[in-house]
Amino acid sequence: MFSLAATLALALAASCGPPPLSERPWGPGERLNFDVHALGATQKSGLSLVVDPVPVEGSPAAMRLAAAATFRSPFYKVRGAAQSWIDARTLLPTRFHDESSDGKSRSTDSQLDRPGPVVRVNWVNGGKRGMNGFLRGPAVLDLLSALYYLRAARLVAGTAFCFDVVGGRTYWRLSGHVQPGTEETKAPAGRADAIRLDGVAVQSDDPSRRYQLHLWLSADARRLPVAMTIETRLGRVRAALASAGVP
Repeated sequence: MFSLAATLALALAASCGPPPLSERPWGPGERLNFDVHALGATQKSGLSLVVDPVPVEGSPAAMRLAAAATFRSPFYKVRGAAQSWIDARTLLPTRFHDESSDGKSRSTDSQLDRPGPVVRVNWVNGGKRGMNGFLRGPAVLDLLSALYYLRAARLVAGTAFCFDVVGGRTYWRLSGHVQPGTEETKAPAGRADAIRLDGVAVQSDDPSRRYQLHLWLSADARRLPVAMTIETRLGRVRAALASAGVP
């Protein structure tokens, strides 16, 4: 039964995949800071993304991406961090680790380059431990590497793309397309003409959980993520670029 399901999944995904890569617009040491808007509150510099300036020890073809997030509102407080180790040639991830705390500590770790039809997500939730297994699609990224991959992709208007995404204890099927033209997009860092990507993420083991995603990438050579939004059951979450720097 499992092999049949795998065959069907691969057949359905055969005509779709991540967009082809172009020039990489980011490099070691790049740091991006975002203001985060959610639940009626704004967290200044609530999200930071960094391309590690130090090569991964023992693996010259690898790079490390890192994220740190903090959000506080009258109703909710959470802190989180994530790391993605990617192949510097393909920009595909080999490992993903994330952790968060909202009064209870949670973490996950996934070795994404392990061969086989199943992606294993090892998790810790307070005092509990376990492993979730998901049927692997043709292309598997994570929440962090997906953003950097799309920044480096050749974005042609109307192009459709899809790939699987690991995040937390969950596995998502992400599909989307590139909108034609550019849009003037406002963020704390300033205004920019941006290419808009629209997508939907569907939880692989619960298709009723579907989230709309929107990403605005600057139309210049840096392909900066000017703004990102996701529609959740608790409302819209928006991250807007506050600053961008390189060493």
